[in-house]
Amino acid sequence: MALMARKAAANPDVLAFMADNGLVDLGAIEEFLRAHYFYRDEIEEVLRTPEFMLNDLTRIGYLEGDCDDISTLAAALFKALGYPVRFAAIRFDATNPNFEHVFTQVYDMAEWHTFDGTVQPGTQEHVLESMIQEV
Repeated sequence: MALMARKAAANPDVLAFMADNGLVDLGAIEEFLRAHYFYRDEIEEVLRTPEFMLNDLTRIGYLEGDCDDISTLAAALFKALGYPVRFAAIRFDATNPNFEHVFTQVYDMAEWHTFDGTVQPGTQEHVLESMIQEV
């Protein structure tokens, strides 16, 4: 996921998309993603690239995917603006030994902020265990 986000953050097509859509700061990116993202649960695990997700806007009219897809796209867009970005994978079910959810965190030179496009802003996650990966 981190490699995909880094590659997309440097992709001229992604950068042009950002400029064309006014994605010039953290707030604009979050507003855009929340307005265009539709959660799609996956039976099988398919990781969509940020470029594929952005192509969905043309192809189907919205962004779709699960938590890893929206997290990778968000990380790419935040990274393209030059912000430090990381993924937080969490486990919240004591009966499940696997990490069950992932979201993006972005550092605004003062503190880390969580962006999780799959939940409403301000939602508090119950976390038993977490793992952080820098992008």
